[in-house]
Amino acid sequence: GHSDAAFMLGWIHQMGETGKIDYEQAANWYRKASETVLNQKAQFNLRGMIEAGQVRWQNGDPGQPPEVTPDKAPASPTTTLRSASQSG
Repeated sequence: GHSDAAFMLGWIHQMGETGKIDYEQAANWYRKASETVLNQKAQFNLRGMIEAGQVRWQNGDPGQPPEVTPDKAPASPTTTLRSASQSG
């Protein structure tokens, strides 16, 4: 659906598949992916970019305004994230 397409556009910009890395565009697409449905991969990647200091946290983004932490590997389009009920 549209959420998956928006996630893919975010991934393309975050990884530099357009010829340059554009974190702001990636964050915009990840936010769009999360607007209509709960897109966990988009939220995970957006949170990682915020924590790495690549983009600023905005109201409505996942979590609270973070402290900058070391980079985390972004979720790829084929990553399967465990739900909260599976973690433990």
